Amino acid sequence: MRKTLIALAALLLAAPAFAVNLHNKDSKKYDIRIESPNGATSTSIDSGTVRNDICKKCKIKVSGVGDIEAEGSVTVIIEKGKLSKK
Repeated sequence: MRKTLIALAALLLAAPAFAVNLHNKDSKKYDIRIESPNGATSTSIDSGTVRNDICKKCKIKVSGVGDIEAEGSVTVIIEKGKLSKK
């Protein structure tokens, strides 16, 4: 029984997180707002950077660009002033 519980715990800890990433490929910094069922956060993302695991399901609002809904293991990309998902 104990070996089964340890194996199950190891399997759960090894499972992927399935969280949304945000990649700013533009050469400018953007103010962003992340709205999820747990609440909202306002922050920024510098040029050429990636923010990992920002949410599991959320709406990302990028100032001057627009907004996009994302869920699961996707990467939201800011590129040439537009939003896309990969």
